[in-house]
Amino acid sequence: MYAVLLAAVSLLVLPAAPTYDPWAWLIWGREVWSLDLSTAEGPAFKPLPVAVCALLAPLGDGAPVAWVVVARAGAVAAVLLAGVVAWRLAGGVTRSVRDPHVSGHTPCSRRPSRARRWS
Repeated sequence: MYAVLLAAVSLLVLPAAPTYDPWAWLIWGREVWSLDLSTAEGPAFKPLPVAVCALLAPLGDGAPVAWVVVARAGAVAAVLLAGVVAWRLAGGVTRSVRDPHVSGHTPCSRRPSRARRWS
């Protein structure tokens, strides 16, 4: 939800124009919607973006802006999910840190480290 909201707000700050490949996908999506697909022109055919653009085709002139919102929301979601994966791989927060009563001691009552100190 936050990714879509941030993507929509980004339209106010950054230009909302698709680049070359997305324009071709939007054209092909419109052609799929009208059951008249021709991939003779444009970049390599990629079925997933064309399928998404086919769903955006009924928006007419609003489809390019909707595509930019979808693409930016996907980028924001990817960054957020990468952060979640990194957090989990790093160990995350253990239950004993979140709830000090589980391990029987508070975080402040830990024994001092026996690591050798440099003089």
